Amino acid sequence: KIVVESRRIDLTEGVRWEAGPTTEIEMSSLERSEPGSTITLHLKPEHSAFSQKPEIVEQALKQYADFLGAPIFLNDSPVRVNVI
Repeated sequence: KIVVESRRIDLTEGVRWEAGPTTEIEMSSLERSEPGSTITLHLKPEHSAFSQKPEIVEQALKQYADFLGAPIFLNDSPVRVNVI
């Protein structure tokens, strides 16, 4: 399951959307004090190794998202993962 919570800088209300294993997506409004986005992945038990070894996720982010202009932070770390 993936949960995205986001707010534009020029709005006071954010949006939350949630998607699971089906094609259905739930959307709702959200109170969010800061602009930006937070993405939370909920892993299946058989994929729990990804949560135990964040360097695996960090490596994938560097490989596939290093070119993105938006900063990516992993697990609330103050250090940006994508640096190009």
